[in-house]
Amino acid sequence: MNRKETLDRDGKGTNDAIYHQPMPISTRVILVIGAGITLLAPYELLVKPGVPVFRLGMAPFWVIAGGASLIGALLLAAAVLGFTKTVRFDFTSRRMVLRAEGVFRISRIWSYPFNRLGVLAVRADSNTDGPTVYRLEILIDGRRRPFEIAVFQTEELAKAEADRLRMLLDA
Repeated sequence: MNRKETLDRDGKGTNDAIYHQPMPISTRVILVIGAGITLLAPYELLVKPGVPVFRLGMAPFWVIAGGASLIGALLLAAAVLGFTKTVRFDFTSRRMVLRAEGVFRISRIWSYPFNRLGVLAVRADSNTDGPTVYRLEILIDGRRRPFEIAVFQTEELAKAEADRLRMLLDA
């Protein structure tokens, strides 16, 4: 998690709580490896055997190779275009704004008024490769699962940030 200090549209500093989470490099590498593996299927099915590929009996292999190519292309696109998540608590308009931005100006924006926001909670997550991380989550009316705002390395930091946000949301 990285809390980002930004300027508002007028170039002045803002008091809004802003949390910035880029897609990790490790996730991008895993997606590229997955794309590479699935993109090997067309070669293994159509080119490597050395048989004529434009025969009726090769139709199932074309379907399999086409599906594998589509999955590989989607994984590669996800690795290249992966979104960076920014959560902003805009206290002037009393809204939580989630912005997912990718390269080539691809973006998606969700906005929730403060009256739809529920309880802030800190959840310990030990299902990571490294040490336990602490996730700051908030319940949103109309969503099944809590929404993750930020990830912290220590419980103290997560609880301090949750207390700060509670205070700002109640003001």
